[in-house]
Amino acid sequence: MTMKTRVRLRVQGMHCSSCARTIEKTLEKETGVLSARVDFEAKRAELTLNPSAFTEEQAIRRLGVMGFSASPDAAPDAPGGSPW
Repeated sequence: MTMKTRVRLRVQGMHCSSCARTIEKTLEKETGVLSARVDFEAKRAELTLNPSAFTEEQAIRRLGVMGFSASPDAAPDAPGGSPW
């Protein structure tokens, strides 16, 4: 059975919804990323990872290489509810 962990990140540097889709497509190609959802307006990403193959730190570094800034998002929901 594959281990799964859900990671939420704050993402800065997105200028449009195409940026969000590019992040999703790029991260989903990484071994260990089971799913990636990015919300441009909320500036958040939610990833489902196999932590033995791809970590939160690797996701943050990968986003940095792409030209974005990311940090862990400890808040359970955005004001007014979850962006998902």
